[in-house]
Amino acid sequence: MDATDRDTSGDAASEDLLTARIIEATSAKIAQGEDVALPNAVWEAIESGQHPVRAIRKYRGLTQTAVAERSGLGQGYIADIEAGRKTGSAASLKAIAAALHVPLGMLVG
Repeated sequence: MDATDRDTSGDAASEDLLTARIIEATSAKIAQGEDVALPNAVWEAIESGQHPVRAIRKYRGLTQTAVAERSGLGQGYIADIEAGRKTGSAASLKAIAAALHVPLGMLVG
């Protein structure tokens, strides 16, 4: 166990260092397209039961038709996924994630 592995709770300098590392790792993922920063309102909508596709689509200011066109899917299919009537195939969810500019894990995580 080295100095970075021990319990440092309560130590302000260690907490600041840990926070800086988390920010650095998250920033790197965002830069590589592996993660995306979304406002708390989007996460709150998802946590309250709104489908991630709908919450992110609305945040992006897109219509279901626009997402359908960008993903090569039908608008009705997008609507069914948002309403929970369909789960969507891996390929369709990947296309929707690309249309929304988010990693696939944000839609299925």
